[in-house]
Amino acid sequence: MEKGSESKGTARYARRIIDALVESVFLLTVVTVFYIVLLFLVKPLWHIANIGPAQEELAERSGFGEHVEQLLQSSDLIELAIRCVVSAFLISLVVGTLLQLFYIARYVYFPRGGMFRLVVFGLPLTYVVALYLMPLIGTEDVNVALAVAFVPTILVFMRCFDLVKGLVPELGDIFVEKKE
Repeated sequence: MEKGSESKGTARYARRIIDALVESVFLLTVVTVFYIVLLFLVKPLWHIANIGPAQEELAERSGFGEHVEQLLQSSDLIELAIRCVVSAFLISLVVGTLLQLFYIARYVYFPRGGMFRLVVFGLPLTYVVALYLMPLIGTEDVNVALAVAFVPTILVFMRCFDLVKGLVPELGDIFVEKKE
């Protein structure tokens, strides 16, 4: 390979990295703002929905409502949103990188439609993000962590997988030299 074409390839790859960084910052900003607004809307609606004897009885039996109430009251919702979105983004990048490296993304993820991706990749990824968030948000209830992790994970994981596809080669591309 000539030196000039190698530097052009490096410049193109550097440009793709810069584009991916700009896109990532934009994605994180938009999703974080959306999630902050959503959390601030959910907080008063949660109080309204929990008025009445039937809701109180259900909350006492399951404990879910009590945990959510405690989370909404005790935490800074902006900080909670930022933690959730950044965690979902980083975990999605790591999982997307592994799927890309081991050819799983090429054969299982990218040829499929959005609903398949959501069910087969998005929901398990939400569970992983929820497990990671449990100690960060101070809950031992995985259902509360799932409720908190669902929206940010679903909003960022598909775009993260697309970003990884453009930046990370598959293992065969790393170890096998291309003949020209």
